[in-house]
This record gives sequence, C-alpha cells and structure tokens, in this order.
Amino acid sequence: EGRFSIGLQIRSSEEWGYSLERVEAFFRCSDLVAPDDSYLVFLATNDPVVRERALIKYGDRLIVSSESVSGRDSDVNSEHAIADMRILSRCDELVVSSGSTFGSFAHGWGSNTPYVV
Repeated sequence: EGRFSIGLQIRSSEEWGYSLERVEAFFRCSDLVAPDDSYLVFLATNDPVVRERALIKYGDRLIVSSESVSGRDSDVNSEHAIADMRILSRCDELVVSSGSTFGSFAHGWGSNTPYVV
C-alpha cells in the first residue's frame, strides 16, 4: 500500500499530430480522477516535450522511466516498453491515448478501466 497513483500514457507521433491542448486534456483528467493533490504520476511517453510539460505540472510527484521508448525496432526498446506497460498496469487509475495498443495492453494487464483521451 502506498500513495494513490495515476498512470499517464501519452502517445504522440508525426501521423497523429501533437498539440499542447491534447496534453493538457490528459493532465485535467488526472486531476479529476485523483482523490487529493498528493497522488503520484507515472508517465509513459515517447515525446520529450510531453515529459517537460509533465515535470512542470507534477514536479516531484512525477515518475518516468529512465529511458525514452521512441522506436519499435530494438530489443532494448521492447524491454523498456514492457516495463512501462507493467508499471502502468499497477497504477490505481489510467489515462491513455485513444487508439494506442500500448495503453490497451497496460489496462488489460492490470484489469482496470482506463480513461481514454
């Protein structure tokens, strides 16, 4: 047992586009589902700008994996992706990107229903 945790899985890519408004929607959702202001946030993202925005928003409550998962073409990236999915699956609440199999797998592994942005 520990502090309440929210997992954010924010996927951005050239084909999906990127907007700060979309990222802010994830942040607003996390605020709405949290029981109080002391919750921890685990962030899984492939975008360094999203990481920077999350650090500004959450400060020392933010947890990110040590490595950026930006590609699908190496064993190392696959290992980091699996670790991120497992950590997401253990969070109390999930906020995930729509259409992302990454987020779908994480919530299925943990059996919790995600909020989809």
